[in-house]
Amino acid sequence: MTREHYDIYAKTFDEVISDFMPLIHSTIDRLGLSGKRDEYEHIGMLALFDAWQRFDGDKGAFPSYARLYIHGRMCNYLRDQDKWSHHNHLTDHSSIAESAPAVEDDALKVLELFDYGVSMNLTPRELCWYEGAIIRGDSVADLADHYKVSKETVKSWRKGAIRKLRMANRVESMG
Repeated sequence: MTREHYDIYAKTFDEVISDFMPLIHSTIDRLGLSGKRDEYEHIGMLALFDAWQRFDGDKGAFPSYARLYIHGRMCNYLRDQDKWSHHNHLTDHSSIAESAPAVEDDALKVLELFDYGVSMNLTPRELCWYEGAIIRGDSVADLADHYKVSKETVKSWRKGAIRKLRMANRVESMG
């Protein structure tokens, strides 16, 4: 498949999927979405179908159009998921109960710490780091194993969370 000579009109959609599946996979990998690979593969195929239906050959080459369409759809979905998670934080009470100390005063402190983390507008991923590292005392390696991600990914969650916590601390100390 060459980019300049890809004849979209001579292909069935099954052939287009077969040709562009590597592009979908590379987009998933580039965006670091391999944790939900099947879900994003499906989103990529839906985006490819929409691109295939809407493509206008007078405006450029299909592979470029499809790449942008797939990337954009995945980014939009990821943004929408983050937005939903931010507004609808689901708390797994069983995990809080398991991590809470036996002493009632300590349990209250744990819940206060967790509520503080939520109030700092941490993303769901940053909140995973905050809950694991700050509340439970888990290491970066433990969190990476638990969430099936690399240590570098957990470190990026930590970096974002610490930046937000420091910013909030500065604002509180000024006010």
